[in-house]
Amino acid sequence: MKWIKLKDRKPSIDVDGEKVLVYRIMNESQSSMSISILDTIMIKYSNEDETWWMALPDKPILNQFIMFNKTHEFSKIKKELETIKALDKYALFECYGDSIATFGYCENGTYHQFCVICDDDFSREIQISDLLELKRITFFSHTVFIEQQRKVDEQIASVSWSMYENSGLN
Repeated sequence: MKWIKLKDRKPSIDVDGEKVLVYRIMNESQSSMSISILDTIMIKYSNEDETWWMALPDKPILNQFIMFNKTHEFSKIKKELETIKALDKYALFECYGDSIATFGYCENGTYHQFCVICDDDFSREIQISDLLELKRITFFSHTVFIEQQRKVDEQIASVSWSMYENSGLN
């Protein structure tokens, strides 16, 4: 992208978009306003000899974020949690900070451990059903242990999901 002098070419909404980045020569007391974003139709009021502009880049693509609640693993985890009637339980976090949370609970001789990494804000006490509805979960795991053991080799079941799994970031 290059600056275009207003005198050489005026921006067009159809070609350059509804807003453009503008640089104007200003006096020293107004120098902080020399660069701004203006509605394209408003630039016509600027001094042609002291104004340059360029089209704005496209907005970032936001839908590239992998939604945990749209994955096969989510369906599997949610079904397991429905089966053991855990969705209405509160996630009383044992560790909570920097978007990382762990919690667990005991039921019928088993210990259920959950680990979550999420870029959304959430409270320290949240219902598991609400936790699953957060939009920006980047890692989620649910592991079931024999209640007394809680050792890796005593796992009964485990399922996890990570948005980085196939990205080469693991």
